[in-house]
Amino acid sequence: MTQSRPNYRIKTYDLSDFDQRMCLKWGTNNLLLLAYLLSPLVLGLLAWGLSDRERGLLIELYSIKDNLFLSASSALPALFFCMVMLFKDENGANALVRAVWRRGRLLIQLTAVFNCLVSMYIAFVSARRPSAAQVLIAGMSLAALIYALRSARLYDYFLVLPGKHKTQA
Repeated sequence: MTQSRPNYRIKTYDLSDFDQRMCLKWGTNNLLLLAYLLSPLVLGLLAWGLSDRERGLLIELYSIKDNLFLSASSALPALFFCMVMLFKDENGANALVRAVWRRGRLLIQLTAVFNCLVSMYIAFVSARRPSAAQVLIAGMSLAALIYALRSARLYDYFLVLPGKHKTQA
């Protein structure tokens, strides 16, 4: 008899949505969400080495340099999640990885909330006249927040820590 699997909220997943250990795969939408949530951090790191003249488009999007680094700091919970998950191995996980895994969905949602708040602040409070790009980024951040809060797949993914599952005889 094998260890019982969790009850997924939505039972319409295809067999291809599971890996060989019958754990739900991360999925393309979740990957795109994570990439979007980490993008301000990547832009902040890229802008760090640029002069003010070379930052032209980034200053257009973020009004002032401080807003760029504020936006980059909003990605820290998702970065923490990614860094800890790099240390997850196939045989299981240590206590830190298990603790972060239990709170993985919360870390992704916190990042989405921070990202949305910072984007709204940049577009509607910090800028004298928000550009179309700033309003678009704020709208995309709101859409990412809604997805992070309502996604059944994101919820279901964190039910089981991927790795080898022991079977009972």
